Amino acid sequence: MTTPDASDSRRFAGRETIVAQAAFLVIAIAVPGAFGEDRWPFALSYLVIVLVHLFSFLRSSLGGSARAIVSIAPVNLGMALGLLLAAALPAPLRWLGWLLAVLLPLGSVLRRAEGGFSIRPAHFAERHRLMLIIALGESVLAVGARRRST
Repeated sequence: MTTPDASDSRRFAGRETIVAQAAFLVIAIAVPGAFGEDRWPFALSYLVIVLVHLFSFLRSSLGGSARAIVSIAPVNLGMALGLLLAAALPAPLRWLGWLLAVLLPLGSVLRRAEGGFSIRPAHFAERHRLMLIIALGESVLAVGARRRST
């Protein structure tokens, strides 16, 4: 019988990271069609990212941050469910799911439901810069492709 040690934890975290990055890749590819033909890959990949994020913090030894993530998990899961709802609805009603996905975090911020996070600017920038680069790059590609087709 083996017992978990730091190397097991690192291997698990590595798998989590690979799964999350693969989901981010699918989202990046699906962004141009997220309101149409690529709505399911977009929504399902977002759900995968939310779940990986939640489960990685549930295993975390960062007490305060882990509790903070768990406290906003209903909002994150609700956003994912909003995207899944949008994917399942017929085209004229998809905006309802997207509206839910947008209003949940806004409501959370206005209620100041989040708390307990210790945010270090360098860590925040490191974690989000690649996602922003991908999102902006995909947006530029989508605009260019749209311009080319007209």
